[in-house]
Amino acid sequence: RQLFGDSVDYDLARAMRTKYIDDYIEDHGVPVKDGLLELLNYLRENKIKMAVATSTHQQTAEKYLKKAQVYEYFDQYVYGDMISKGKPDPEIFQVAAGKLSLSTRECIAFEDSPHGITAAKAAECKVIAVPDLTPIEGEILAMVDAYCKNLRVAMKHVFD
Repeated sequence: RQLFGDSVDYDLARAMRTKYIDDYIEDHGVPVKDGLLELLNYLRENKIKMAVATSTHQQTAEKYLKKAQVYEYFDQYVYGDMISKGKPDPEIFQVAAGKLSLSTRECIAFEDSPHGITAAKAAECKVIAVPDLTPIEGEILAMVDAYCKNLRVAMKHVFD
C-alpha cells in the first residue's frame, strides 16, 4: 500500500500468495533449513527446552510444522495470532521464554530475518543468524552473536 496506494487489492494479492505457497508445499513438502533435524535431535539429546516463536498464525504454522515432521520436537509454541505486537517487538520471545519457565537471557533465538534478529536482541536472547532470503547486513549483522550458513554449523554455537 505504501508503494501502490489503493491500486492493488492487498487482500487478493495475499490470498494468491498463500495459495501459491500451499500448492508448492502440497507438491514438494515443507522446505526446511539444512541441518534442522540434526539440530533438533542434538537439542533434545542435551535436554534443551525448545519453543517455536513464529509470526505465522497458529493454524498455518502447525500445519507446516506437522507436515515437516518437526512439531513434536518442541515443548512450547507462540504464534503470531497469540501476541499483540509482532517482530521487531520482543514480545514473542518474552512470551516463549515465559512458557519455557526461562528468562530471555537463558534463551537462544535462531533467526533468519532482520525483524526477528532485532526482536530477539531486544528481548536479550543470544541470537544465532541463519539467513534465508533476506540478507543480514550492516547494523543488523552487528547484533548477532553468531552468523551461520546453516543450522548444522549453528549447532556448534549452542554452548558457547
